[in-house]
Amino acid sequence: MDFVEIKNYKISCKITIEDMDQYIKLMNNVRKKGYEVSSYKNFCIVKGIFKYVIFCNGHINISGIKRKRYFKYVYYDISQIFDKPLIKKANGKYITVDNISATIKAPLPSLNLYRLYLKLKEESKLNIMYEPEIFHAIKVTSDYGYGLIFSTGKINYLGIKSVNNLIKFHNIVYKTILKVY
Repeated sequence: MDFVEIKNYKISCKITIEDMDQYIKLMNNVRKKGYEVSSYKNFCIVKGIFKYVIFCNGHINISGIKRKRYFKYVYYDISQIFDKPLIKKANGKYITVDNISATIKAPLPSLNLYRLYLKLKEESKLNIMYEPEIFHAIKVTSDYGYGLIFSTGKINYLGIKSVNNLIKFHNIVYKTILKVY
């Protein structure tokens, strides 16, 4: 899968926050350290090496991670920002991958989206939507996530939970593209 370019991992983790007073104190300490903090009703956004959305219950969504090997920097960055350790999740891990966004370029000069749409509808069990008057791509939805197929051959995959699911989903879509071309 060398031709797959993963654009972003969104992961989640948790820190201990006992109550709202502790949450407010934690966010004030983060500001004092010089981090940019944007506050909202029940969450704050902190910009460190990555972008952190911290909810008042201690749940943290982290985005802007371009490579899986950068996960180790999340641990370091969180310890610098919050002075708090991460809590292990039920699966025994500290962090969970919530979402992977990836881009793939099909090795074809251009795709006839209408022809491809008909073939996908006919041969796959995927949920297919194509309304060229509204949007210039075929939307393919499955249990793995969803993909957008453009006439340039570029395919954007979004909402994927693991690299294995990305590979499985791509193989289904790509085999159909190859049948058409």
